[in-house]
Amino acid sequence: DPSRRIEARLHLLLQRFATGIAPLDRLVGGKLTLDGGLARLATGGFAFQNLIARGAYLDARLDGQIDLKQALVDVTAAVSDLHRFDGRLTGRADLTAKITGSLEKPDASALVTIPQGTALGRPIRDLKLTVLAKDVAAAPQADVTLAGDIGGKPAKGGLKLSRADGALRIENLD
Repeated sequence: DPSRRIEARLHLLLQRFATGIAPLDRLVGGKLTLDGGLARLATGGFAFQNLIARGAYLDARLDGQIDLKQALVDVTAAVSDLHRFDGRLTGRADLTAKITGSLEKPDASALVTIPQGTALGRPIRDLKLTVLAKDVAAAPQADVTLAGDIGGKPAKGGLKLSRADGALRIENLD
């Protein structure tokens, strides 16, 4: 019955786990654990209660709920070794994000930080990538900014992304 709430407390160990997406599979390392609460809401959405996924080099956490009328989901993730994601990178990356809006029209804000590492052998310091996105599912629009230091030089920039009629549009590339 779709009008009923279904709740589950998960404690799963997935062996030989693979998505087919090579960078993600390298971060997970073939073994994924899931712990926490997951529910299908009577309102047609989902709830996450401290749902934690752990792989070899990736930890992620979801907490909140999203349904047809509203969303408030907090997401945190950490990549402990960027070299596993891309052989040209080293260091650690952290993500904090919030999903708002609704299931049909989700909005998202995210901050990715790399406190210290390297890219193509050049040092990275205090790199921050910020994304503010609206209507991510149907007609995405996003403001993206970058700030920090790469190779001892300031890295600063931004752009606006949008998609309409199947075409991706990039504006204000800075």
